Amino acid sequence: MEYGRPKTLYNRWIRWSRKGIFARILMELAREGDNTDTLMIDATHLKAYRTASSLGRKNSKRPHDWPDKGWAELKTACCHGCFGSPIRMFLSAGNLSDYKGALALLSSLPKAKWLLADRGCDADWFRNALKEREIDPCIPSRRNRKVAIPHDAERYR
Repeated sequence: MEYGRPKTLYNRWIRWSRKGIFARILMELAREGDNTDTLMIDATHLKAYRTASSLGRKNSKRPHDWPDKGWAELKTACCHGCFGSPIRMFLSAGNLSDYKGALALLSSLPKAKWLLADRGCDADWFRNALKEREIDPCIPSRRNRKVAIPHDAERYR
């Protein structure tokens, strides 16, 4: 599929982001996802190429530690409903731990019975916070845990 020149795509991304179009698209996709009994959280590491020519100018409002050109490190954490529709999303600069994304999403999680996550979210504080919200965690234990915490392997699969 042909999307056009990278600069055109970047300009469209910036223009639509400023107008709030992407926020409305995500909200529309997430509207039906709030009525679920199973949630899933996953995080991924992304690389985005900086193509804005204004970042290298003297009057630019970019942070001083940003390079003029090159790759930007991004980390995204997303909460999905049981059918894969996105419910909440957290995007951060840099390669952060999965705990940070889970913490950012925790307060905005809808009511649910189960939450599935990978080993990156296996922390006692996260499990306790889920139990306070009456959500049962289905998270495999980290390999370095002295006492493994059992999880429902069939549900996790």
